[in-house]
Amino acid sequence: MDKSNTPLIFIKTNVTYIVVIGICLTAATVLADQTFVVPDEYASVEAGSSDNAPLGATEQHFQQVFSSALLTNLSVGDLINAIAFRVQGGETALPAQTIPAYDISLSESPNAPGSLSATFADNRGADFLTVRSGPLTVNAGDFPGGSSPNNFGWISFSTPYQYQGGDLLIEVDYQGFSAGRDADAVWSFSASLGQTAFGTGYNSTTADAGIYAEALVMGFSIMEDPIPEPSFLLMFGIGLLLLVPVVAEKNPRRK
Repeated sequence: MDKSNTPLIFIKTNVTYIVVIGICLTAATVLADQTFVVPDEYASVEAGSSDNAPLGATEQHFQQVFSSALLTNLSVGDLINAIAFRVQGGETALPAQTIPAYDISLSESPNAPGSLSATFADNRGADFLTVRSGPLTVNAGDFPGGSSPNNFGWISFSTPYQYQGGDLLIEVDYQGFSAGRDADAVWSFSASLGQTAFGTGYNSTTADAGIYAEALVMGFSIMEDPIPEPSFLLMFGIGLLLLVPVVAEKNPRRK
């Protein structure tokens, strides 16, 4: 057996493997999270009002419900993995700090906008899920300021929430920022599309601070089901074709 070509085959094999792995990794990074804003008409313009939740110095417990009519960018089964708020236009950036407790929960709302109960538990759906809890660290620049509108600051979830359809309830309770800022909001808003219920403290169980026809301007990040796109399948197929010559060289037909 002539072994003179063995090193060459070995090198070509490794090079091919590297190429295939690179193609597959490139294809895998094609899928990216998608973001959208609710209410979407304020995605790039200031909403014109503000609220000291969810970035304020005073501890809060509140619920925001959005009508499914505003959630046209969501499909049943989509995974929400982060939300965003933005500092009110013209205010300075939110300083770096750590909030001792900042909890976020989501669910389908059994009560439509305009019909929120003053009892928080009554507004939670069967799929109620706490998506993050515990301390929240804000780094310098996470929630920018000085513009109108300002860019959004994002808060990632430790557990994604799977959208079940219908009206969406976002519940936030936090212990207060050492240096807070007002957040961009729409008031007054159509009560049939968005409504907020506010409690006066982190441990509030009722909306003792009132229920309002208001919409906090929020961003949502979703990661769709990881179904390969045509580009991924094409790249994967190319990778397999590149392996064919390698197999042929490593397993020559005996005569």
